[in-house]
Amino acid sequence: MSHELTVFISYKSEEADAAAFVRDRLMNSGISVWMAPDSIPASSSYPEEIYDGISGSDAFVLLLSERSQTSKWVFRELHTADSLNKPIFPFLIENCVLRGRVIMLLSDIQMIEAYRDREKAVEQLIRNIKDVVSPSDTGKDTVSGKSDLPVSAEDEFAGYPPTDYAGGTYQGEMKDGKRHGRGKMVYPSGAVYIGEFQSNTTHGVGRLEYTNGDVYEGNFRYGKRRGSGKLSFADGSVYEGGFRDGKFAGTGKYTYADGSVYEGEFRAGKCKGQGKLTSPDGSVYEGAFRDGVKHGMGKLTAPDGTVIEGEWKDGEFVG
Repeated sequence: MSHELTVFISYKSEEADAAAFVRDRLMNSGISVWMAPDSIPASSSYPEEIYDGISGSDAFVLLLSERSQTSKWVFRELHTADSLNKPIFPFLIENCVLRGRVIMLLSDIQMIEAYRDREKAVEQLIRNIKDVVSPSDTGKDTVSGKSDLPVSAEDEFAGYPPTDYAGGTYQGEMKDGKRHGRGKMVYPSGAVYIGEFQSNTTHGVGRLEYTNGDVYEGNFRYGKRRGSGKLSFADGSVYEGGFRDGKFAGTGKYTYADGSVYEGEFRAGKCKGQGKLTSPDGSVYEGAFRDGVKHGMGKLTAPDGTVIEGEWKDGEFVG
C-alpha cells in the first residue's frame, strides 16, 4: 500500500512561526506534515502521540537554532527519529554552532542554511526529502516493516485448518492457543480480516473488509486502526493518511464521492486545523478548518480567479 510522504517537524515552541512557514510550503508541494500541537488530539498522551507521529512519518525535519538545541523535548524527538532510522533533515533557521549532545547525532548530516534565504532553503528541503524518501519507501508498514498483503489468502492459509473462534472462523498462526502472527479471521458479522495478530488481537499491517462494503488497508494497534492507512468507502469516497483510535488523525487526504478533495489536518475523525479543499467546480479553499467546515482565516479562489480572503465562521465568510 502506498501513501503520501509524511514529514514530522520538530521545533522549539517559541519558533512556531518558522515551523508554520515550513509546514505550509511542504503541504503545498504535496507532502503531508505531522506537527505538534495541531496533530495531537485533545486529552491524549503527549509523549505517546509524539512517538507515534515520528514512527508513522517518512522523514524528520529539525528546525535548528540556539534555542532548539537546548530544548529537552526537541532532543528527545531527534533521538527518537535517529533510533527509528528516520531520514533527518536539519534546517538551520539561524546561524548557530552545533553544541553538546546534538553534535553526536547531526555531525555527519548535511545542513540546510535557511537563515540565508528561507524560500530557496525550503525548496531545497523539499527536493532533498523527495530524493531521499522514494515512493517505494512510503509503502512500508510502520509497525512490522512489511508492505504487501498476499495475493491469495486461500493459498497462504491453506495449510491451516479452519478453527471456530469467538463465533467466527480463524485460519493462521497461533501461539499458546492465541491468534499470533499472520492469519485470516471471518467474524460472525461476515467481516473479514487478513493480516497480523499479536496476543489474540489485530496488531500490525492488515486488511479489514466490512460487511457494508468499506475496506481498510493499513496499520492496526491492539485492535484499532492506528498509524498510516487507507479507508475506501462503499460510496466511492476514500481517506488515506493517519489514524488514531480508529479515527482520522494527523495529516491525510479525503476524496469525497462527488470529487471534492480535502488535504490537510484531521482530529478525531474530522477536518480540523490547516487544510486545502478543492471542489468539483475548480474552486479552492486554503486555510483553517474546524469540525469539517471552514473556520478561521483562509483564502477561497473561485474558478474565474476571484479571490476571497479573510475570516470564516462555521463555513460562512464573515470578512
